[in-house]
Amino acid sequence: MSVKKNNRFFWIGFLVVLSLSLVFVESSGATVRAKDILAKVTKRYSSIDTLSARFTQVAVYQQLNRRNVSEGRVFLKGPVKDGTEEIPAKMRWEYEFPTKDVIVSDGVTLWMYQPDIMQVVETDASRGPLPVIMRLLTGFSGIEGTIGGELEDDFLIDIIRDGKESWRVSMAPTYGETSFSRLVVKINKNSFIVEGVKVVDPYGVETTVSLKDIKINPRLKNEIFRFDAPKGVTVVRP
Repeated sequence: MSVKKNNRFFWIGFLVVLSLSLVFVESSGATVRAKDILAKVTKRYSSIDTLSARFTQVAVYQQLNRRNVSEGRVFLKGPVKDGTEEIPAKMRWEYEFPTKDVIVSDGVTLWMYQPDIMQVVETDASRGPLPVIMRLLTGFSGIEGTIGGELEDDFLIDIIRDGKESWRVSMAPTYGETSFSRLVVKINKNSFIVEGVKVVDPYGVETTVSLKDIKINPRLKNEIFRFDAPKGVTVVRP
C-alpha cells in the first residue's frame, strides 16, 4: 500500500470521528461554561443511535505545498449496551471522489478496501489509535473514563472561536499522544451536533472533515458494517 493511501486511510479512520462527537466543551473563560456545553451535547447525543452524512475531506500538506480533496458518504452506529457488555461503535466511509475506497468497521474488525489495486487490509479494530478516537469522538455512552481519566485531565481545551452559529473548540492532548497534536471541533450552537473536525498531526499536516446533509437516526442495516471481499481481491492481514 502506498504512503499516500496509508495516510488517507489513517485519517479517515481517525476522523470517524468526526461525525459523532459528544465530548467538546468550552474553556472556563467563555460565556458558556464548559459543564453546560458538555451537558447539552451529551443530552443531544444520548438520543442518537445512528447518523449519516455527506463529507468533504481536505488534507493540507504545507511543507509540500499540496492540497488533496476527497468527498463521499459516512454512516455510523453508536455503541450500545448488551447487559454488562458494550457493543462497540460501527462505521462505514464510502469515498466517491477522487477514489472509490471504502472503510468499514463492525467494532471488532476494520477493513480498508482499495478497489483500484484490488486490495483490502483487514485488521483488529482495537489496534492503534482508532479505538481511543472512536471512544472519545463517538461516545454515545458518555465520556468519563474514555481514555483513563476525566476529559479535562487528558486535554487542554479552549474555545478559539465563538461564532454566531457555531463554536470552534481546540483540544490538545496532555497524555503523550503521538498520532495528533491538536483537534479543532466545530459544534452547531442550535443542534449541538458536531459539523466538522480539523486534525493537526505532529508534522503539521492539517486534515479537515466537514459534514453536511446530516441525518439523525436513519435506518441502517447491520450488513453495511461488514465487508466481504469481492472475488479476486487480495486480503492483507498485518
